Amino acid sequence: MLRFPSMAGKRDDDAVVTMVKHDEYRSLDLAALKAALRTPVVVDGRRVFEAEVSRGAGLRTNEVGIGK
Repeated sequence: MLRFPSMAGKRDDDAVVTMVKHDEYRSLDLAALKAALRTPVVVDGRRVFEAEVSRGAGLRTNEVGIGK
C-alpha cells in the first residue's frame, strides 16, 4: 500500500493534489488519508478517486475538468 510521509500521524498537510494518475493511489486508505490531513481536502486533477467514495470517507473532493 502506498503511504505518504504525513500519514504517520503528523496532521500538518492541508490538502492532497493529484496531478499524475498512478495505480498505487487507488489503493490508498482514504480514512487514513483524512486522518493525516489538517484540512481534509483532495483536489483530484486526474480523476484518480471516485468522488462519491472519497466524499464518503469524509474528504472534501474537488475534481478538475468536470463541467457541472
